[in-house]
Amino acid sequence: MSAVSLKRRFVSMLYDSFLILSLIFIGTIPFIALRSGEAVESSSTSYKFTLFLISYFFFVSFWYLSGRTLGMQSWKIRLISFDGKKPNLTQCSVRFIAAIFSWAIGGNCSIKIIFLGTTVCQKQN
Repeated sequence: MSAVSLKRRFVSMLYDSFLILSLIFIGTIPFIALRSGEAVESSSTSYKFTLFLISYFFFVSFWYLSGRTLGMQSWKIRLISFDGKKPNLTQCSVRFIAAIFSWAIGGNCSIKIIFLGTTVCQKQN
C-alpha cells in the first residue's frame, strides 16, 4: 500500500459526488410527491435529515463493508485504519462527521486523520 495523490482523491470525490447527487434526487422524489409536485422548502428539517441519512449510509456502509466507495474503487483507493485493517463502524461514522466539519472549514483533510485513526492508501497491483 502506498500514499494516494491529491489528484486521485479529488477525482474519487468527484465520482462519489455524482453518485450522491443521484441518490439525493431519488430521495427527494417522495417529498415532492407528498407535496403534489410543489418544491420542497429548504427549511424542512425532515428533508435535511433525510439527505443527511442518505449521505451517511452511502459513505459509512461502503467504508465499513469494503473499505472503499464506488469512486474509490474506480481509482484503486482504500480506507484503512492505522493498524492496516478495515475500519470499524465507529471509525467510519466519526470519519463521516469529521469530513463534514472538514469541508465546512475549507476542506482541510487533516482534521479527519486527527479525529480517528484512519487513512487512505492506494492498492498496489
